[in-house]
Amino acid sequence: MSPTAFANTHSEGFDNYALATPAPSNAILEEQNGNWVGVIDPTYTNGQAVGGFGNTPNAYRWRFGDFDNGEEATLVFDMLDFSSSTNNEISLSFSHANANSWDQDKLQILASTDCGISWDLVHEISGGDLHTASNLVSSGNFYPTASEWDSITVDLSNYDGYNNVNIAIKAIKGGGNNVYVDDINIKQGLVATSINQTTKENISVFPNPADEKINISGNYELLEIYDVFGKVVHTETNNTKSIDLKNISNGNYIIHFFSKDNNISTKKISIIK
Repeated sequence: MSPTAFANTHSEGFDNYALATPAPSNAILEEQNGNWVGVIDPTYTNGQAVGGFGNTPNAYRWRFGDFDNGEEATLVFDMLDFSSSTNNEISLSFSHANANSWDQDKLQILASTDCGISWDLVHEISGGDLHTASNLVSSGNFYPTASEWDSITVDLSNYDGYNNVNIAIKAIKGGGNNVYVDDINIKQGLVATSINQTTKENISVFPNPADEKINISGNYELLEIYDVFGKVVHTETNNTKSIDLKNISNGNYIIHFFSKDNNISTKKISIIK
């Protein structure tokens, strides 16, 4: 990889690359075990788009069926120059299916300012927070539909002012099915703490996937549960720690927790009855 920055922003959607391309331009793949990692297209889905939210044909995939538990692979982007920008961030779409309720697969955002000699763990999504599929997929390859995606925006402002920032995306197998990413944008912006999944209140939701109820650890003023179409299906205002889900259908949902100072934290749950 180049020892000098190639740009101060970068976007990648993977649509200009052939099936199984291990890494796009301005990136390399670090993978030590010969597992299948690379660009995926609609070859295996009868032409159905596999890109983020069904909007584009291609995505980037870690085919976890090839991995043993604990094995990992990392997509590393060439160096970026943040010396003249502030409030830098990375946004991306992701999709994943658990194979078992106990899966602990991980998707990590990493950053380095010494050409990859050392890496900072900037953000991690794991377990139920990573699971976007409508069901467990215990065998075969999971291919995401348009509704089986989520997105995050992660704060990179700690690296504002640096002219030598490498960003990497790592996936670690922990028992589950395939992981996909798409719509990657690394740029200056206003960091969206509402989807950063790192909050002052340190709220957690369990179990996830859930069936008849969820339990909540942490404090909030208002809770709203949204379906995949953005409709509010449930509201709580009493800092309730156990919520009945009997009247909510199977599927993927987003929970927004509003604090006293109106900060928003977000959790994603799957309901499987």
